[in-house]
Amino acid sequence: MKLIAYLSAVLISSSAFAQEEIIIIDRSKTRIKTERDIKKNENDQVIKFAPLSMFDGEILFGYERQLTAKGSFDVELGPTISKISFGVPGHVGNSFEPSVGESGGLGVVLGVAYRYYPLDETEALNRFYVSPQFRYKLYTHSVQDYSGFVPGVQRGNETMANFFFNFGYQSWLSETFSMDFYFGIGIGNYSSRDYYAENFFNGTEWEYQWREEVRSGPRYVLNAGIKVGIGSKSK
Repeated sequence: MKLIAYLSAVLISSSAFAQEEIIIIDRSKTRIKTERDIKKNENDQVIKFAPLSMFDGEILFGYERQLTAKGSFDVELGPTISKISFGVPGHVGNSFEPSVGESGGLGVVLGVAYRYYPLDETEALNRFYVSPQFRYKLYTHSVQDYSGFVPGVQRGNETMANFFFNFGYQSWLSETFSMDFYFGIGIGNYSSRDYYAENFFNGTEWEYQWREEVRSGPRYVLNAGIKVGIGSKSK
């Protein structure tokens, strides 16, 4: 009992003379604001070519120029070729009816767009972008009767005026070589003019003439492709 009383007295005296320890945590230095380094472009302009567009009858060239740190202007231009085939078309048919054939012609494709590159770490012309774009395309072709029943050569055409909203990614494989992948959706207007030969009996003999067919209307459209580019620094 004397031992327990002695230990209790020691504990009470120790706590009485103990100093109060105060711990202060300074949180002002725990939050350190870091600035991200923005990757500067080696190039501010790119000349491009779209190889897959040849399957759609387009020989498409492009040019993109950086305007601001996050924005650029993009333009497309090139000729179109219609009625492309892998063989030589023939014109053998019934000798008593018109034998109509179509020949391809040259048209044009033109596109203008503004591109915005939203990622923080890079400038325009590099990585992910969004882009509204207006695109106009014209195909032309000629129609004629090779049998000689219907005289003259008629000119047909197809026109497309479309607005797209594109999503894309431009990657630089080297200092001057880029690949641009894009996909877009939009709305537009399609119109076409074509000609067909028809024959009819007027009561005494057969007559032959051209019949014109015109179609037009709005539609939903898709846009996708790949462009390869060569970049440079403007002087």
